[in-house]
Amino acid sequence: MNKDIWDDQFVFNKQFFKDLDIDLENLSVTEKVQWSKEFFFHVSKELADLVECLPHWKMHYKNEERMEEDIISSNIVEEYVDVLKYFMGLGQVLGIDYKQIIEGYQDKTEVVKQKYEQNKKFKELQNKDVVIFDIDGVINNYPYCFLDWLTTTKNLPHIYETMEQLKSELSVQQYEHLKTEYRLSRQKKFQPINMQTVILMNHLKEQGETIVLFTNRPVTKYKVIYTDTLYWLTNGGIPFDAIYWSDYQQKEDIYRLKFKIKFIVEDSLENAKNFNREKHVVFLLNKEHNQDNFYKNPLLFRVKCPMDILKYNLKNLDSYKHSHEARGR
Repeated sequence: MNKDIWDDQFVFNKQFFKDLDIDLENLSVTEKVQWSKEFFFHVSKELADLVECLPHWKMHYKNEERMEEDIISSNIVEEYVDVLKYFMGLGQVLGIDYKQIIEGYQDKTEVVKQKYEQNKKFKELQNKDVVIFDIDGVINNYPYCFLDWLTTTKNLPHIYETMEQLKSELSVQQYEHLKTEYRLSRQKKFQPINMQTVILMNHLKEQGETIVLFTNRPVTKYKVIYTDTLYWLTNGGIPFDAIYWSDYQQKEDIYRLKFKIKFIVEDSLENAKNFNREKHVVFLLNKEHNQDNFYKNPLLFRVKCPMDILKYNLKNLDSYKHSHEARGR
């Protein structure tokens, strides 16, 4: 499908709706719902007609009539085009333009490739040693990238320096609205990178380590985040072997993938506590938002910067785990 084909179908559909006294380019939400269902059922019907063209397609039934192969091929093309025309109509009813389709196709292609290769990688890595890195606050400078975006794009009362300050002065609804705007702004493609973390990651890769990223970015609700994250990782030259998207689940659920986790790099104390309970070694980047003078755990190590992790004996981290287990007895 090229733009000429898309535009030709749009002219036809626009006239069709005009004859019904409906403006295709200004459908209400109610009209979009109604006509989306109409086009969906037409697409389904045309798909069924396409299958009907195939000889002996039913498992329990064979057609008595035998068509020549060139007739079958001709009918298949005819029905396939019918499917395509209604499917383009569905997109036009939904208000999708040609540029969005091309860009969306390219983005989705990269996502599908990454998911396909990653699922194979997850199987390969079962019971293998891996190192885990959080994304937000570890590889980037979140939440400051979000706060900077607010300062430069939103007409807010004043500059917010911390998330705690922001949340204390805004309602939950206002805060969630701003987070939604940020997630849909495509700014995640251009977030600053914590280069010390990337240097550490490259060093670990040179030592033969397998790196798995994890994040609870809500890719189910905001699908564009998946694309933006892949773009950011690729263009930033960030080394990794796979990504675990915990989405709205608990990050420690990564155990379901059956990795042998050597250690985890985090910035969230709450996540670190959860991982410690699962007997994982955690290196916590020391920040204002993760202080707790009362929490002590032999599996938790605070570091000022990512490269400080190399000061520890990374080849003998099991000794910390054994020490932790001994204290528990």
